[in-house]
Amino acid sequence: MSDPKTQNEASVPSGQTAGGALPDLENCRARAMGQIQDFAECLMAEPYGCAYACCFGYSYLCWHPRHQEIAERSLRAKPSGSGEPTT
Repeated sequence: MSDPKTQNEASVPSGQTAGGALPDLENCRARAMGQIQDFAECLMAEPYGCAYACCFGYSYLCWHPRHQEIAERSLRAKPSGSGEPTT
């Protein structure tokens, strides 16, 4: 069975999804959430309008299909001695 999300994205113009704008993956930042593999915590200061950001309490969750890759890149982007990735 094919993934309906993939089918939907194929019919939307480049740079957008049915739910909003596509994120700039090079600048996206997220944090893995331990054993949870389905999503990550979005670390962007203003994720409003991102098709993959979902408001959850006082933070946002990242549902991007490549959220694990984004979280790994965010760890590498941390400046030494800092607790947060750069944005």
